[in-house]
Amino acid sequence: MEAVTLEDNKEYVILDTIEIDGIKYLYLAHLSDPEKRTACIRKLVDNNTNIAGLDTEEEYKKALNAYIEKYKDEAIRQQQKYKIPASITLAQGLLE
Repeated sequence: MEAVTLEDNKEYVILDTIEIDGIKYLYLAHLSDPEKRTACIRKLVDNNTNIAGLDTEEEYKKALNAYIEKYKDEAIRQQQKYKIPASITLAQGLLE
């Protein structure tokens, strides 16, 4: 998996990239400390050469909804098969 270093000087693994309205959003996870795993969303700017934070809560919600839309059908299949709520599967997917 590809990794990037963010403004907090921590290394984050790129879990997924989803393009929305011509903007590429990166879904990232900091995994080095198993007790303090963190997930975040950033976007590529400047012709996809720099990583930036999201500008508004609305943009964050749009990016989060795109992730849910992409994986919800699989999460529902897993729920039916293993009886684990789809919401848990989606949340866990951001941290692993």
